[in-house]
Amino acid sequence: MSLAMQLPKFPKPPPPNIRCLNGARFFVLPSDGVLASTSPHARCPEAWRGCRPAARSVPRPCRGHCTPWSLWSLFPHRLKTNLEIDEDFTPLDAPSRREIAYQKSFFGANESSYPWYLATFGRPRISTNNMMNDEEFAEFQAVYDYIVQNITFTGDDGKPWTYLNICEPFCGINSILTRAMTTTPWIVNRKYPVFDILIYKANIGKFIFKRTEDEHGTLIGSQLMAFYFMHFVHSPARKAQLEELDGKVFKYIQSHNANGRNKVEIFIHGTHRVASEVMRGFEETVPRVSVGLILGLSVFALTLILAAQGFRQCGIPTLLLVFIGIMITVISILTAIGTVCLFGYKVNVIMAMTPFIAISFILNVTVLYQITDIWYRVGAEINKKTQIVVLDTLKRGKASTNPLLTSKIYRVNKAERTGYLFQQIASSFFTNLTVTVLAFGAASIVAITNFQSALLIFALIVFYTSVLQLFFFCPILALTCNCVPETVTDLHGAAHNRIRSPPLGQQVWKAIKTCFVAPYARFLRTSLGKISFVTIFCLGYVWSASYGMRHLQNEMDFKRLVPKDSPSIVAFNYMDNHIWNDFLQFVFIVNKPPNFTASSEYLPFREMVSEIEQLPSAYGPKTNMMWLIDYLFIENGTDYHTDQSKQIDMSKFKSFITEEPYSAWNDGLDYHIDENGRPVIDRMIFMVTFKGINKLSGKVKVLSECRKILKRYPQFDTASFDTDSGTVDMILALPRAMATPALAEIVLTALLSVIFMQNFVAALATTFFTATNIVGVHSFVYLFNVNIDIFDAGSFLFSALIGNFMVTQAVSEFMRQKGAKHRLQVTVERLTYHNIKILAISSVLLVPILFSNVPVHFINALVVVIAVIIGVVHSLYFVPAALNMIPASYTGDACCSEASEPDPEPEVPPNDAA
Repeated sequence: MSLAMQLPKFPKPPPPNIRCLNGARFFVLPSDGVLASTSPHARCPEAWRGCRPAARSVPRPCRGHCTPWSLWSLFPHRLKTNLEIDEDFTPLDAPSRREIAYQKSFFGANESSYPWYLATFGRPRISTNNMMNDEEFAEFQAVYDYIVQNITFTGDDGKPWTYLNICEPFCGINSILTRAMTTTPWIVNRKYPVFDILIYKANIGKFIFKRTEDEHGTLIGSQLMAFYFMHFVHSPARKAQLEELDGKVFKYIQSHNANGRNKVEIFIHGTHRVASEVMRGFEETVPRVSVGLILGLSVFALTLILAAQGFRQCGIPTLLLVFIGIMITVISILTAIGTVCLFGYKVNVIMAMTPFIAISFILNVTVLYQITDIWYRVGAEINKKTQIVVLDTLKRGKASTNPLLTSKIYRVNKAERTGYLFQQIASSFFTNLTVTVLAFGAASIVAITNFQSALLIFALIVFYTSVLQLFFFCPILALTCNCVPETVTDLHGAAHNRIRSPPLGQQVWKAIKTCFVAPYARFLRTSLGKISFVTIFCLGYVWSASYGMRHLQNEMDFKRLVPKDSPSIVAFNYMDNHIWNDFLQFVFIVNKPPNFTASSEYLPFREMVSEIEQLPSAYGPKTNMMWLIDYLFIENGTDYHTDQSKQIDMSKFKSFITEEPYSAWNDGLDYHIDENGRPVIDRMIFMVTFKGINKLSGKVKVLSECRKILKRYPQFDTASFDTDSGTVDMILALPRAMATPALAEIVLTALLSVIFMQNFVAALATTFFTATNIVGVHSFVYLFNVNIDIFDAGSFLFSALIGNFMVTQAVSEFMRQKGAKHRLQVTVERLTYHNIKILAISSVLLVPILFSNVPVHFINALVVVIAVIIGVVHSLYFVPAALNMIPASYTGDACCSEASEPDPEPEVPPNDAA
């Protein structure tokens, strides 16, 4: 009697979205194309396909909690989210879309349903024991029986249900292992992956791992076994039931492992368990994010106050400027997300994983520091010139007839001061604004759906931030400034304006200039400094960046979503290192099978199958599965792989397909009988097993090779399917999704910087260093063993803007100092003053996250930190050093012409500048 005939029969029909196979030859899971074989001579594919729930989506229970970086809770009724890892991460023409559509069509899957998985892994508590011992396996089986028979949840009728109430048609999916392990040993030949039980074969490749074999290849030990549970969720009520079941299973496993007398240690891996661990990781990270935000806001307030005090312009209005600066970031983020949602886009995983609040705030303060610095310097110059005139008058005496005593000696109004500010910031401000908005906007047109949403949000954040800076912050700054007296008409008032001693902060800054800035600027002007710059830039930066870029891995690792101490890590490792590594089957859906009676069609089909079976990662013919293999063996007594027939005699097909247990193939193929009584195969599937795959990158390689082979045989319209087909295309699509915005930024920088900077050399420098900044951000993460994937893609794209902003400001600052006697020194002074504050604010914002126990949060924070450091290096070293090597005649007001008249602003000695 076949083992297939011993499996329990189910009185109820299967759910409508599942096509259950007759006679239990195999069970079909429509969403994953999974089959579990129990028939004689079976080449059984794995029954458990992808018990990596996180590989399909960010777990559903964490929705609404997975974004500690955001302020979404302020408008939950308007927010549209999609935190699934779904087809919106793949191009419209991605092969996986066709493969998934074919798979659903063939197996009758419900479009709205999604799979639920749970796996239990058992390993001996004592390493010298093994799971094939009777005691260990009996205990592991008892745990399985208790889960399916005794753990209850609230059923549809309000009464307690068990897994047996909902397991159809997968109730017997683990029976092949229990039957094989409990059958009398002397009639079982335990060869992996197929046990021979008398004349029948049982494929147990998907259940037994970490094996040991004797010299004859007989399986004698195992350190790891698995039982699997699966179901298709078709309603919120069923989702809640499975979550309840999942939670109770976890508690039961905990109590089992806590009992030291038990011989087997159990690990579970499933949707709810991973979701709970992801949730725990976010909850542990939220306090660190909060601390970083509080410290960042505090440092922003402190730096703005100290800057105002250093220029003697600090007052109550400075606190208002601090508040407005903070609110600019808040309003910009909320408005950008709201705008995107208004047009039907959704906030997705890219945004959820990106520390966009921190990046937005850094971009905001980068510009605000530039605005306030120029504004305060204008005020300081006015004060200085006014005091010089007044003191000169005092020296001449009260009786002097100097006309300055009876006339207005200096006048400047707020409009003139604001106009001067706009004139100074215009080139960098509008270059950054237009390049970012247009580049990300243009890239979103051709981007993948989820990248469209993220790019638009990033672009709108920069746009709204710039608008508020220009039309809100600057006017408030002008209205609330500590204005210089417009007139001095009496000596009594002037006496109170005599020069006072500089504040402590200004003295510290003067010491920094004297000890660091001035010697550093002098060094850059020397021949040694120029040679050092070329060497460091070419060898230290460009070569290192190119090396990192070549070795940067495009790999998705879902273990990064859970805390480092999560028990789910063990289960993830089992999946990577054993489940996939030992036994992984792909399903091939043939929509246009050949006419097997015609050699012109059958032989090319056989060649196609043979090419797939001969791939380096293929396990071997004995594990593969196709109706034709069984047909030739049963009806002709021949082996498909050694058969030399050029065509197939289909005369016995009808008897083959109607007899047990091979009638199960009725759901493995579609056929009809033509008017001449000949069988015609309309659609069919075959399965090929692979091994040695321990990462998603391995699946990418194998699935890509399969697709190439199938593409050479378009007449059969065949699709290769795996549970991670969509994930494979996400990985393959990521390089283009990342490169398009970067290239758009570089091209638009070249075009627009010429317009706004009005100097070809400045535009060339801005474009070149923008490119090196972007390359650096993407390449130097390699030194920290960081891979690029959809979970950190947003951080790479958005944080690169920090360096771009700093590069543009550095070039603009150098161009503004064209009339200064010590041009390089003044430029470095201003940039140093600017970058110290940016470094301080970035550090306190991000350093707390670097201590997160969740790798994905650490990596995203690290990417931003690297982006800031690279931006500072460009701003303080690469840009000034490079521009200093160019003759001054090429860095004037006009493109490649002599510098125009010097800036009319009086020269301020570098060591006296605030």
